Amino acid sequence: MTAENPRLERDRQMIVEARARGTGAKMWAYTRLSGPGWLQSAITLGGGSLAGGLYLGVLGGYGLMWLQPLAMILCVIMLSAIGYVTLSTQERPFRAINQHISPVLGWGWAIASLMANLVWCMPQFALGTAALRQNLAPGVFGPEAM
Repeated sequence: MTAENPRLERDRQMIVEARARGTGAKMWAYTRLSGPGWLQSAITLGGGSLAGGLYLGVLGGYGLMWLQPLAMILCVIMLSAIGYVTLSTQERPFRAINQHISPVLGWGWAIASLMANLVWCMPQFALGTAALRQNLAPGVFGPEAM
């Protein structure tokens, strides 16, 4: 299998060399190999989630505190399922889901991911705008500057 995939062999060699150099090098190697997971983590658990959670608290009070942890658990389950399909088939997730499970599920997943990213990104823009206007540069972007 390693003869067919030189990238996999290179990644394994990087881990072996990092282990020999110590904990810091090993952590750096694992960080480099984690790929787009960092982007997904930033989207899922960024300032937008914080702002969304705070707004949810304003709307529902303590009665909706269960919703954010449930959403995180469902996200972990979904990402685990997609990772399992991807690693089992050695194909890209969208193609694998369309071929091996159902095109309806594959397209539904793609559309839901797009909609979720839009929903989670909108609070990021509001948070960034508020940080600039109220905290970082109120004299340039704040109400008195406009």
